[in-house]
Amino acid sequence: MSYPQVRRRRRRRYLVVLVIVVVVAAVAYAVTRAASEGKVRREYLDRAMAFAAAESDLAERLADMVLRLEQIGRPGMAAVLDDLQQDTSDLARQLEDFGRPPDDLGPADRYLAIAAARWRDGIAGVRTGLLSLSEAAMDEEGREALRRGLVDLEVGDTAFAGFLAGLTEEDLTGPGRDFPAVAFVPAGGESLFDAESLAERLILSPGLGVLENVAVSDLHLDPAPIGEEVGLPVVPVSDSLDAEVTVANRGTVRAVAVQVVLELVTQEATVTRFEETVGVLEPGALATVTFPGLPAEPGGLYEIVVSLPATDDDPSDDRVSFTFIRNRSG
Repeated sequence: MSYPQVRRRRRRRYLVVLVIVVVVAAVAYAVTRAASEGKVRREYLDRAMAFAAAESDLAERLADMVLRLEQIGRPGMAAVLDDLQQDTSDLARQLEDFGRPPDDLGPADRYLAIAAARWRDGIAGVRTGLLSLSEAAMDEEGREALRRGLVDLEVGDTAFAGFLAGLTEEDLTGPGRDFPAVAFVPAGGESLFDAESLAERLILSPGLGVLENVAVSDLHLDPAPIGEEVGLPVVPVSDSLDAEVTVANRGTVRAVAVQVVLELVTQEATVTRFEETVGVLEPGALATVTFPGLPAEPGGLYEIVVSLPATDDDPSDDRVSFTFIRNRSG
């Protein structure tokens, strides 16, 4: 055998080996790339499903609020709307952080982005409209904001349906994946989510309107009265006489800088005046302020008058008085 023939056979073997190596490398690259693309797809779909589940929960909260408007009143309505606005805004921002979707899911992703933005804007409009109408039933700007908000919510629902339509059956039903239906304006419930109908409910339900009413709820002395004398409570002698006054927000809106005045009136009609302020009082909330060291001498006849100088919608509960005798020492 000649050397040239041997060299040719060796070259052929080298070529075969090289071809095999190239093929194996190409297959490995294809498998790795497919696995990587599959991972990216799964991560995107998992995030999209979590987003959809969160929006579905918010849609259910909105529906529950609309159904129970008369029961929850204006404070409950305002609290739900505030939460919905914050949460839909947060979800819309989170969606922007998803990153680029797989190429074939680009059109579906655009539908999802539209849904997030319209749901966010829709809730903002509904909130503005309902709160405005609860303050002024004939507010046309409030009605228009409510109408636009409801339209935005419906557009968001339609866009989300377009997102789901852009997914494959495997995308929708993969292991551990079950995309929820999201409808802020549910099919068949359009009459409930009608701007004129909602405005009418706000008008007809007193609890959904604005009511400003802060009341003096309780007056407590320390030490407390023990027994009576000539039909009047007797407060025992002590190192200090303190008064605790509880005020309650019985209205439907937040009260701010609530001034509480206590006047100690003597038998000779001299008046000592004290003032305290409650910074913020939410609807339904109570707050207690203390007036320490009231100058009530032993043996005297006194009247404590607690009042709220600010005017509100129900002045009948803005004043409380208490007459007592301070016991003599010993």
